[in-house]
Amino acid sequence: MSRYVREKQAAGRRDAHLPIVPPAKPVALAKDRGQFSTKSVTPRDLVGPYTLQRIAQRCCPDERFKNLRGCRDGVRTTEQGGGRAGLHYVPSEGRAFWSGLCTCGSAWICPPCAEAIWNYRQTELGQALKKHRGAGGRVLFITLTASHHHDDLGVMLDALIKAVGKVYTGGAFTRFKKSLGYIGSIRGVEVTWSYEHGWHPHFHVLWFLGALTSGQLAEVTAYVDTAWRAALVTLGLSGSEKHACKVRDTSWTIEEYMTKMGKQKPWDADAELTMGNRKHGRRGGFSPQDLLRIAGGLQRVPKLSARRAGFLYHEYACATQGHQSFRWSPGLRELLGMGAAKKDEAIAAAEDIEHEAEVDELLPANVQVASFSPAAYHVVTANDARGELVAELVACRGDVHQLRTFLDALGLRCSWRDGMVWAEAP
Repeated sequence: MSRYVREKQAAGRRDAHLPIVPPAKPVALAKDRGQFSTKSVTPRDLVGPYTLQRIAQRCCPDERFKNLRGCRDGVRTTEQGGGRAGLHYVPSEGRAFWSGLCTCGSAWICPPCAEAIWNYRQTELGQALKKHRGAGGRVLFITLTASHHHDDLGVMLDALIKAVGKVYTGGAFTRFKKSLGYIGSIRGVEVTWSYEHGWHPHFHVLWFLGALTSGQLAEVTAYVDTAWRAALVTLGLSGSEKHACKVRDTSWTIEEYMTKMGKQKPWDADAELTMGNRKHGRRGGFSPQDLLRIAGGLQRVPKLSARRAGFLYHEYACATQGHQSFRWSPGLRELLGMGAAKKDEAIAAAEDIEHEAEVDELLPANVQVASFSPAAYHVVTANDARGELVAELVACRGDVHQLRTFLDALGLRCSWRDGMVWAEAP
């Protein structure tokens, strides 16, 4: 019996009746919104981070997830007191985001925070790849996994993390580093679930090396495969020779992921490493966000009920809590000139700081188009319109006049101030 099942039983019957239900419908608005441009946005686009966040909150009602329950539901108080929420548009990327909100900073289970964190991570990785390749270095993309087991996800994840650590220890690795010019690595974690195999945690790792010949590339592949499968055996796991370890050059693009994610540009290793919890599952597998869609009644699949999908997401949340979703090896950032590392919590909050792009080159320039008092923002959340406002702003390409029409429909008192819409409660 897994430790998470034991915890649920010890806590009584509360978790046995998690309220896995579709999100409540928005409160009726003052005007019909059918005329607005969100009608041109695809249904999958409208099932955005904020809709999924509401479902995640219902799946994880435990006290341990209290930060998730309050994430982005209120305006953050400033040192001067008070505080306002802002709505920003990024012209270069065609996206929008909120600022000035209280955030939980979870890259695992909070879709809006994960969106901000992984967008930042992807940009950061893109710069690292560009710098290393520009200096003549080679970057290899390595996928590490184990044979599927219907075991507790937490136990499996702990064991696999230990196995990854064993790859970087011992005399064999020391000799390997010297002979092949190993510089460092970056590791990301992806977790999926399927009917046939249950949980499938696996690691995507970038290895930064010097210039390699084709013969040396084969040597790297042989070392990693041997070291990884040996590490699995020491922890009571196993991996097939065909699937346990895959080593690839990172100069490729991944068309199938482009199709699934609706991306307009080719994928490089930066995208593959950072999109694990947002990708749609392959070969019958489900990503964490797939489980949320099913738990919320937004997606229906055979044999997997909304209630069971909710339980699975709760298990995923428990198992990943406290683990790093993304990790640079010591010293690599300095060697690549990337500066000090940021924690997930800081990245989630960074996008919520006005003018942050002026001091952090990894955050693109943005334009604040609206400012909301705490009471006005409460009207937005009461109508469950956070995601719709973001979608509306993207659809109208930052047109503040069309955005104001939307805010008027919410019944907010709007005025023009400092070149933006200033919204107050009715």
